[in-house]
Amino acid sequence: MEVEGQSVTIIFDGDPFPSGTIKTENGEYKFQYQGSPDGTEFTVTYPDGCVYSQKKANGAGTVTYGYDAREREAKGYIEMFLLEEAVEHAVNHIKGSRTHTVRFPVTAVLLIGCGVWNLFWPKTVWQFIRGWKYKKAEPSDLVLLLYRISGSILLAVGIVCLMALVIA
Repeated sequence: MEVEGQSVTIIFDGDPFPSGTIKTENGEYKFQYQGSPDGTEFTVTYPDGCVYSQKKANGAGTVTYGYDAREREAKGYIEMFLLEEAVEHAVNHIKGSRTHTVRFPVTAVLLIGCGVWNLFWPKTVWQFIRGWKYKKAEPSDLVLLLYRISGSILLAVGIVCLMALVIA
């Protein structure tokens, strides 16, 4: 990833991403990152030892730092706000990829299963959804056709989801 024209590598020390190292052309930054529904807290230690931290909650934030932006810029360091954005992006990317690997196959399998059921056994689907409400009722041919069409659509969407998982 690039930030302010510098190549940036983010390495997390552990899981769930509480701290790590940001490696750039101008040195290594150490960081602490805490994200919660209430807000975020981000602290970075610059290569020269200066510490800069920020807390955000409910749209407001507080910032503490050890030197001014001109000195940071003169040393070629990246601004703390940009470093925080890069770390948040990396955290969201990792969390997003974990979410897909856990939920995506389940969704795909459920869609394929429902699609196959609707496509090949529409009368049992109708009985399960509506038929139990009536005595001696039978579904019309049109209803069975609509269940088959919806089954085809569900099956196609499920296959696309499964293919997207395999490709990703």
